[in-house]
Amino acid sequence: PVLNALNQRGLMYLDSGSTTRSIAPAVARELKMTYAMATLTLDERASRKDIDRKFGELERRARRQKQAIGIASPYPVSLERIANWTRQLRARGFVLAPVSALTRNDAAADATAAKP
Repeated sequence: PVLNALNQRGLMYLDSGSTTRSIAPAVARELKMTYAMATLTLDERASRKDIDRKFGELERRARRQKQAIGIASPYPVSLERIANWTRQLRARGFVLAPVSALTRNDAAADATAAKP
């Protein structure tokens, strides 16, 4: 019901990726809904050191996969580390993009691929 309501409002779904057993991506595909999967959670441990380490992991994955999505809770330390990290992005060769630029819509992709 939740994904259906989001889809009816033209919204997308961002799955945290915290479990491999999530049925949300399959439901989103069935609804022909736009969705994305987070690559990792930045602040499972809300400390500067752990968040910075996760940013390093996010960057490595982004280099390998050409994109990555990190999610975080609005803890003060998380927001402070995100602000610090974003100031250094360009110098590190990264571009911050809205999550909507990294979404999937398998129905739209299938329709495009089917065109002659």
